Amino acid sequence: MNPRNRWRVLRLSTANKQTHAAELALKAAPGAGGVVVIPYFEGERTPNLPDAKASFHGLSIASATRANVARAAVEGMLCGLVEGLDAVRSVGVETRRVILIGGAVQNAAVQMIAAQVFNISVVTPEPGEYVARGAAFQAAWALSGTAPHWVMNAVATPEPDFRRLIREQYRAACALLTTTRSGLT
Repeated sequence: MNPRNRWRVLRLSTANKQTHAAELALKAAPGAGGVVVIPYFEGERTPNLPDAKASFHGLSIASATRANVARAAVEGMLCGLVEGLDAVRSVGVETRRVILIGGAVQNAAVQMIAAQVFNISVVTPEPGEYVARGAAFQAAWALSGTAPHWVMNAVATPEPDFRRLIREQYRAACALLTTTRSGLT
């Protein structure tokens, strides 16, 4: 097989797996049947836990379905982002909306579940180079003293549908992690 075709097959396969994972995640109810994923695969920066490891909580024979595990993975990733947003808010920064960028946000489950995890408006723009644009935006603002006008075309703006249960379960699982960690040191 031509190496270029192999790459196309791999990309298609990955896209199909992402679509399948999104479909699975959206089949589970908010809270994933009590399953929580703490996605600290390489430690965590907010909170500062550089040696932390990922963990699954709330698994039972009944709750360990593929749909619940898929949804818990998405909820855990998004709850980690909310923890970072809460840290920014704790120093007085007001937030009106969250703009989700990056490859994961092209996943329909991430877009829909974000509206349930963030207690604020969530926007997913069309794919683009937003890190570079953001740096240019900040530089222009710093140099001119005025925020430049930036047009952003949204591809998804799900209705806010905050589900407190998701954050409560995540915080409870994080508290177990912190308690266990402090008990070991």
